[in-house]
Amino acid sequence: MINYPIRFFNTNIPTNKCNLRCHYCYVGQTYSFNNENLDKELEYSFDHMRKCLSKSRLGGVCMFNLCAPGETMLYKQLPEIVQMFLELGHYVSIVTNLVVDKTLDRIVEIAGSNRDRLFVKCSFHYLELNRLGLVDVFVANVNKLKDASISFTVELTANDESIKHIPDIKQLCISRLGAFPHIVESRNERDENFPRLTQLLISEHQLAWQGLSSPLFNYQQKHYEKYIPDFCLAGDVSLCLDIASGIVSKCEGAKQLSNIYDNPDEDYVFSGIGANCPTPHCFINYVHSALCGCFSDDAPTYAEERDRVCADGSHWLTPVMREVFSHRMSEWHTPYSEDKKLFIDTLMRWNYRKISPTDDEKLRLADIFKGTLSDIKIGLVLAPPYLAELLKPFTRFTIDREPEESSPSLKQKLKCLFRYLHKKLLRRRESLGFFDNLPKTDMIIICDYEHYNKHSKRLAGKKTVNILELVK
Repeated sequence: MINYPIRFFNTNIPTNKCNLRCHYCYVGQTYSFNNENLDKELEYSFDHMRKCLSKSRLGGVCMFNLCAPGETMLYKQLPEIVQMFLELGHYVSIVTNLVVDKTLDRIVEIAGSNRDRLFVKCSFHYLELNRLGLVDVFVANVNKLKDASISFTVELTANDESIKHIPDIKQLCISRLGAFPHIVESRNERDENFPRLTQLLISEHQLAWQGLSSPLFNYQQKHYEKYIPDFCLAGDVSLCLDIASGIVSKCEGAKQLSNIYDNPDEDYVFSGIGANCPTPHCFINYVHSALCGCFSDDAPTYAEERDRVCADGSHWLTPVMREVFSHRMSEWHTPYSEDKKLFIDTLMRWNYRKISPTDDEKLRLADIFKGTLSDIKIGLVLAPPYLAELLKPFTRFTIDREPEESSPSLKQKLKCLFRYLHKKLLRRRESLGFFDNLPKTDMIIICDYEHYNKHSKRLAGKKTVNILELVK
């Protein structure tokens, strides 16, 4: 029986070290090769990370895509990270140039009986492999994966300098790898709009690479540089994780969200980003749509984007991985209700763009809250102005500022007590602080969901609710 992954974590492996110098590389474009001695240490023990990243805490089996700014397999603790995720029952995807033999051998050994849950994306940097005489090493390591029954794909980044070599690339891949490589679009990291990294006309660029018949490339060409206005489940079905620090964001362009290594005994709360894409276009939509199903379009399956059938009838993907990649992860989630979509969309719109709901949306939200909070008295922590107004009929007090101190002094406690008594005598609606004597409520709703754990700790002993969980 296959345990399908329900979430995708694009996981940053903290090293800039690389053994190649590809001109189209995202690191090279931003001149970060000069910082390649930066190899960040993990900030938490593996025991703590295991607890925080368990299936039970994350809601089920997940897929962790391990990718470094530099070469992933040069990170010294990568084998231990792979082992941790496989032993936890998760799927692992590794992005690599596949020429670090020692690390690859160790990972193949670690995979063992869990090899059906391991996938390797072999980045085929043709120009650099030829320059350094590493083509044979790359081919041998691809075959090593195939012989070990580990799923893989071979992917070449579209770039102008390689176009004249396409006939040689085709011949090499057919004769030694069994099929053409897939092609992924390159992007200009120096431009905030992330356009294609080509000097050619778009039509010429597309024509040059279409001969390799890659569903991945063909899908990207339909949607590249097009803003996605749809409701998106990034932040729920797919997320970005920094493995060293635990910092999580909803997607590649979103701001930091929270630390997944905080409060390991509490379930982590997930939520989509709504129709609030923070980037000019979704440059990895081939993952967010095809594999994760974060939004709906005409994407092929991820199996079609990654598999190839070789001349001898063999596949790059194993039967298990083909089946897993033939589904979108959103299939295993309960669809959002229309009420929840509206609530999440307006909340994220304020968080990312400071835009309040329309009058019509406010009326609909007011009706939702009447049904959700009937006969319930709440406290409200750090609420956006529009939300504070809509929840005013149910609110006994608000906390609208961060405390000046992490823990209150005796002087501050007395000051808070007198301020509360003064407001109560004057029958004023209380706007209090974290360390005030708070009125009795049925629940305290924390609207600063990015720092929910921190605020919840300050309100120890009180029933707190993450705003993301208010509307079902």
